[in-house]
Parts: sequence; structure tokens; C-alpha cells
Amino acid sequence: AVVPFLMTDADDKFLLEHGRPLGFLFALLLLQIAQDQSSVLVRTLSWAPLHRLGIISYGAYLYHYPILSGSILSHFGGGAGLWLTMPMDLGLTLVAATVSYRYLEQPVRNWSRRIADGRLNTFPSPQAAEVTVPTS
Repeated sequence: AVVPFLMTDADDKFLLEHGRPLGFLFALLLLQIAQDQSSVLVRTLSWAPLHRLGIISYGAYLYHYPILSGSILSHFGGGAGLWLTMPMDLGLTLVAATVSYRYLEQPVRNWSRRIADGRLNTFPSPQAAEVTVPTS
């Protein structure tokens, strides 16, 4: 609830008039989710497509701006307009986020879990560093 106030311009009239009540309602919504895990809201947020979107959301966040900036589809879209380019941008963003999750995020997570569990030795043992020098 505090983040919108920190990230907006002091002259943003909508947030000045409605920001605090909206932030308060958002905080109440979070409390409702935390208290009642069997509510309709929790079941809605647990819907499989929303869950999958949540899994790839970081990649979607990273890739949406370069894709939406038009650097890719503006060359192909020409005068097609938003009705064609926006769904294409959204689809391309979701594909890029899914591929990134599968081939970048998951391997890094698995590697870091192996380090945390001690299954992957990241540092050589002191015995491996011993060097025997022949004496003549």
C-alpha cells in the first residue's frame, strides 16, 4: 500500500484523492486472504491459469517492455493497429517468459537448492589443494 505513494509524482491527482482509501482496501484484502484460505477470492487466485501466470510473472515483467516498445513487432505490424499488435505482443511476452522460466530460472533454482542442501560442493576441499613437492 505504501509503494504507490513512493513511486508517484506529488501532482498525481487521482492518487492524492483516492490513494489512501485504495491502499487501505488493498491491505484489508490481503488480511482477508491471510485469514480465510477457503474464501472465493483464494479459490479464484488459485485457478490454474492464474497460478501458471504467477510462476512466469518475473519473466513476463522482464520481457514485456522490450517487446511492447515496438522494437520487434513494429517492423512486422506496419499499420495493423493495436487490435493486432497487442495480442501478438502479449503472446510473444508469454512465450518468452515461459521459455525463460524453463531454461533459465528453473536450472538456476535447482542449482542453488543443491548448494543450499550441500549436495553440490562449490569449494574444493583442503585435501584437494594439497600439493606434494618431490624432494631430491
